[in-house]
Amino acid sequence: MYFNKIPPAANFQNQPAEAPEKQRTSTLTTLGEGLFRYTIRAPQWQQKSQANLDEDIFKPDSCGARITADSKSGLLLKLNNQTLLRSFAGREFGILGQKWAMSFEYNTSMRFYGLGEKNDRLEKTGGIYKFWNTDTIGDFGTTRVRTEPTDPMYVSIPYVLITQESGCVGILINNPHATFMNLAAKENIANLLDAKDNEQQTIHIGAYDGTPDIYFIIGDSPRSVTRKLQRLCGTTPLPPLWSLGYQQCRWGYRDLDDLEALDRKFDELEIPCDGLWLDIDYMDAYKVFTVVDDGFKGHRARIQALKANGRRIIPIIDPGVKYCTGYSTFEDGRNKDIFCKTAEGGIYSGFVWPGRTAFPDYSQEKARTWWAEQLQNYTLDYLFDGYWLDMNDPSTGSAELEDMRFNNGQDDHSSFHNQYAYGMQQASRRGLTAAIGQKRPFILSRSGFISSSRYSAIWTGDNWSNYFHLKASINMSLNLSLSGLPFNGPDVPGFEGDATPELAVDWFKAGFLFPFFRNHSAANTRQQEPWAFEDPYRQVIIHYIRLRYKLLPYLYNLFICHTESGDPILRPLFYEFTDTAGRLDTIEDQFMIGPSIMQAPIVNENESERSIALPTCNWFDAGSGQWIENKRQIQAITNIESTPLFIRDGAILAMRPGELTKQCSDLSNIECHIFISEHNTKTVTWDYRFDDGETINAPQAHVRLQFSQQGDNTLHVNCQQLSLGAQDLHIHFVTYHNYHSICLQHKDDIISIPSKEHSLNLTGQKLAAYRSPSYTLTATSIQPRPDQAIAFTN
Repeated sequence: MYFNKIPPAANFQNQPAEAPEKQRTSTLTTLGEGLFRYTIRAPQWQQKSQANLDEDIFKPDSCGARITADSKSGLLLKLNNQTLLRSFAGREFGILGQKWAMSFEYNTSMRFYGLGEKNDRLEKTGGIYKFWNTDTIGDFGTTRVRTEPTDPMYVSIPYVLITQESGCVGILINNPHATFMNLAAKENIANLLDAKDNEQQTIHIGAYDGTPDIYFIIGDSPRSVTRKLQRLCGTTPLPPLWSLGYQQCRWGYRDLDDLEALDRKFDELEIPCDGLWLDIDYMDAYKVFTVVDDGFKGHRARIQALKANGRRIIPIIDPGVKYCTGYSTFEDGRNKDIFCKTAEGGIYSGFVWPGRTAFPDYSQEKARTWWAEQLQNYTLDYLFDGYWLDMNDPSTGSAELEDMRFNNGQDDHSSFHNQYAYGMQQASRRGLTAAIGQKRPFILSRSGFISSSRYSAIWTGDNWSNYFHLKASINMSLNLSLSGLPFNGPDVPGFEGDATPELAVDWFKAGFLFPFFRNHSAANTRQQEPWAFEDPYRQVIIHYIRLRYKLLPYLYNLFICHTESGDPILRPLFYEFTDTAGRLDTIEDQFMIGPSIMQAPIVNENESERSIALPTCNWFDAGSGQWIENKRQIQAITNIESTPLFIRDGAILAMRPGELTKQCSDLSNIECHIFISEHNTKTVTWDYRFDDGETINAPQAHVRLQFSQQGDNTLHVNCQQLSLGAQDLHIHFVTYHNYHSICLQHKDDIISIPSKEHSLNLTGQKLAAYRSPSYTLTATSIQPRPDQAIAFTN
């Protein structure tokens, strides 16, 4: 398959979508809230598998959105009578053999985002894209992957978000076959010259096969469209708290001796770490669902001891099953007829780490059930806490993919290729859930498809320890977030290659607040555990790991909000701000973590100074401890310790007290950091929720506070809601303005808290200098805790 070419619009024969003589019918369905489904059915397309979408949850409300379809003008999408998108008259739909395509008019005010995992740039105008899951290094080679954008990558999400001032449109192609998009690209000759006589630029989308089934999502902002997309595809279930902590991995960790050594070192250096990961070397001859016997002696007691110290154990699992007589997993799979077949009916063979391998046919329910049972039994035996699904693109080494068939050999490879990882995710989550009961499952996957968010987090695959991949990781993670996969992140400080101390520090500064935060390195590269780098680099890396743990209450609440609203964790600036004069839609090296924190990391080698855009509001500079008011652009100078990090005016952030040197699941003892500038007269409402961090449907405690400044230089805090059940919340108040006092009120309880000006340097070595006494919030009252000291210094 050509990865860099797609069928052009000129080759398609334009036909009416509705063609009775061809037994072709079109259906336009209004699903509500600005969501529409457009489907064309014909005997030539026999689509048997699609993503699991929740189209029935939307209310019958047009939200001012309207879509029409007729044979003369094609499709016309409007919001509040403003045209957002229209197909070319007479060119709404085209056929090219089994291929189909749709073409829409382009105007220069349009901006394009989403498209899942693409590593070229944030905004996609002028790009040609194909959606076909690849093993990136296997398909493109190490030389190209190391320094150049490659496309397609591991995850296929055929979705584009089109933004304009008058409104936004999301287009989702629900099709498991290879799909493509041309986003106003100019045709080229020999990849060097633009063709001067090409037709006008268009938006051209389509598929190589499969039923045309397209969802159009209309909204007034990127936020409204993204929320609807996420609800349609399924939000990420609230993950276990430990999965949001720091994760340590290396290709080379082989057994429990290695994990126990890591455990001791993290304790010795007082570095919090929740996850210890095992790459392929822990398996016996790389056979799935095995371990090296000599490295797992007495494994149950030893793993329980690691768990008691707060560590979780996550092994890698590949779909390839070693083709080997006498190997019980293979023999059982063969006897139950669950492997992919060739056209002749034999078991398809590929080549992965164990050599010749067979592959479960996840398109079949019996194969998903078999895999779930295998993984359930494995979990019960070895007490693993989660799984890392790799090579599920699927990767088959030198074997041609097209010979792998699905549905008992009846369906060709393209019918399920992009959903192969999706099927593995479904089966793996089912098996893990069956083994761990009411504990929340955690699955991490390399490849994925539409709705993978229901089952798995995504890491962005085999990246490199260099600045090209550091910068690209921001664009990839932001667009994955806009495409319905919010729980994602890159390997820090890069998987392949040797990270220099300077590069490692820049990676950790940039990545310490990504939704997924894992240090992973390849065999035959330098060690890159935090202690592998000399001081002062080591101490800076440790500082940012600890800072993530300080901010975990904030991150956890973002995930809680995501389950309700669909908002992503990582967000481009234009998601939160509409400052068109500052062209926030083109900024690639700044991003928001939730609505309140903005990062502007160093992403270029030997860079110590950079320009930073400040969207319209006042910002607290977490490095200097000072407010920045009425500025839209600043120059920031950084040193080895600092990174540009800013808090939005009006933000209230939940943090853990002090500097965290050990992982901890307690979210009921927090600092409430109040970032309200001197001239901000708005009332700010803050919701904080917490639970035990690990149980499905755990009782959730909730507190709602309202903050307002008044003329007596007092900060008034009114407790609007306390839904704590049997739990208590211990809370310190931290202010960033020199109030005379804080007045805390709940019903008849009124407490006056002394205050003083506070300066916080989050990005240096000191995390805090002052906080209020601690107060206990119960279900009915607020009480001071006089045993708590007012001041502390780290």
